[in-house]
Amino acid sequence: MRLLIIALFLFYINSVNGQGNLIDEYHLFFRVEAKEYKGKTYILKKINSIPKNHKLSKLINKNSLYVNYILTNYCKVDINYLRDYSKKNDSLELNRKYIELLQSDLLFNKYFQAQVDFFIQGNSNTKDRITLDSITSIASKFFYASKYTNEGDIYWNVCVGKNGYRNSFKNDMKPLMEAFCFNTVMSNLQDTTYDIYQDYSNARKTIKAKNIEGGNEVKLEYIRNEMYKKMKHSKNLSQLLLNTYQNNKDKLSFIISDINTMSK
Repeated sequence: MRLLIIALFLFYINSVNGQGNLIDEYHLFFRVEAKEYKGKTYILKKINSIPKNHKLSKLINKNSLYVNYILTNYCKVDINYLRDYSKKNDSLELNRKYIELLQSDLLFNKYFQAQVDFFIQGNSNTKDRITLDSITSIASKFFYASKYTNEGDIYWNVCVGKNGYRNSFKNDMKPLMEAFCFNTVMSNLQDTTYDIYQDYSNARKTIKAKNIEGGNEVKLEYIRNEMYKKMKHSKNLSQLLLNTYQNNKDKLSFIISDINTMSK
């Protein structure tokens, strides 16, 4: 039964909206590399650069962070399996297996297909509506505390794999909003035009958890929520998201619904 569902889904994504055999081109877009470090094997997911005349070149080449967010956070390909597989096979065979697994990954196919559809067609009739405040709240969770030590040290991350959404699989289009926010934050983190890094840095200096009752996990959750609150109210972050949205709205999966209200 599962094989039938997979087959039907793959037939759907191959034929919908005249996109052609999208999954048959996965080998052009994606690859993995096996790297050894201190006696351990690591599997690194990579996004290839594709020819400029390809219809998806602007998505793949110029918005790789947008695609990589889905590839990292909404993909069920077993990295441990690939790690073991790499020890018995060469890189060509490793990538053949990776693409095979990626093509049968319903979760990844769902969201990557959606990215492609909106990027090419941008049908406003199927877009979700969201307020600027809500999209800023989504973006705030990429300013992430990953660890709190007994000495009171806080480890912070702004990256694709460590964030407030890691392993939070969904059934709606919110992951595409997350991908937009991640792409926007990472592409502009050091840009002094908006100076969101300064807001982030200032927030880190003010968040303390030593007087919070409970163990390190309780304190870590408190720290995360405090950072989310502070970045949600960052006017620089909101303005950056709004401007980026305005410049790319035809290719995105959502509509910021209160723009007209804000301008009045």
